[in-house]
Parts: sequence; C-alpha cells; structure tokens
Amino acid sequence: MTASAAIPKAMPDWMQHFTEYFAGLGARWGMDADLCRVHAWLYLTARPVAVANIATALSLPPDTIADVVSRLKDMGVASKSADGKWSTGGDPWALLLAGLEQRRREEVPMAQSTFGRCLEQAKADGAAAGTTARLEAINAMAGDIAALDAQASRLSPERLRQIVGLTGRTARFFNRLGGKGR
Repeated sequence: MTASAAIPKAMPDWMQHFTEYFAGLGARWGMDADLCRVHAWLYLTARPVAVANIATALSLPPDTIADVVSRLKDMGVASKSADGKWSTGGDPWALLLAGLEQRRREEVPMAQSTFGRCLEQAKADGAAAGTTARLEAINAMAGDIAALDAQASRLSPERLRQIVGLTGRTARFFNRLGGKGR
C-alpha cells in the first residue's frame, strides 16, 4: 500500500487524515509509510488491538501488519500484551524520537564519511581554495551535528521534551514582542 492509498471510509475522516498525514510524513523522512500509518492509527485508537483488526481497519494484509508492529516494538514505540494485542504509548514524542534516532544512525555517519572523502579528494586534486574552504566548512558542520547529536541522545525523552517546550515558549514570547526573526 502506498502512502497515498486511502483508508476505508468506515474510519472517521479526521482519523483518516491524521493517519495518512503521518504515513506521508514518515515517507518524507525516509521511513516506511505503513510503519508510520500503523503507529498513528494505534496512537489514536488508544487501546490494545489485534493484528487482524489493525489489518481490517487499514486495509493492509495481516502479514504486513505483523511485520510493522514487530518493527515498532524494536523501535520501542509499540508493545504486545499477553493476549497478543498491540498498542502504543500516549507520548507523542516517542515516534518522533525513534524516527530521529533511525535517521541519525543512517545519515550522520554517511554525511561525515562522504564530506570527509570529498574534502580529501578535493585537496588531492588541487581544488580552488574557495571550494576547499566550503568543503571544510560543511565537513566541520557535520562533525558539529554529530557531536550535538551524541549529547542529545543522552537526554531522556522527558528532558528533551522540556528543553523543546521551553525553547518554543521562549520563541513565542519573542514573537509577541514583535521579533521578526530572520
């Protein structure tokens, strides 16, 4: 099922919009659309649900659902009850943080490696000083992001939520004062 595939009309429109938004968002972030679709649906359902019921609600094959909920469990955002039903926690930060962690594991090392190799090759090829300076800058930025990420990954979801919340409230305060930003 693609990210644009519609969910049956038996589902309320608002739930369909929410679920499909998350499927599309996940795909844009490089995550599996069905993984995000199932997580969003389970999040809104707010109770444990059997694989067959999830499959029926989302018009997906049960084996796809079984695979997806297993991956959600591996990511730490879904759990299976003793009676075989699946649920997610009520913390909206859980999938965001799990998604960011997945992207971090894939992207940060690849960016550092790619930028580092390009810089080495550019220097070896005698690239223009301006070009080399730009490669050094982006390589340094990748290193800074990796260092920042290493520190952020040590924060609990609760602490990260508090930091982001404080930052958001501060930004809204300055916006009310008439700050235009950039």
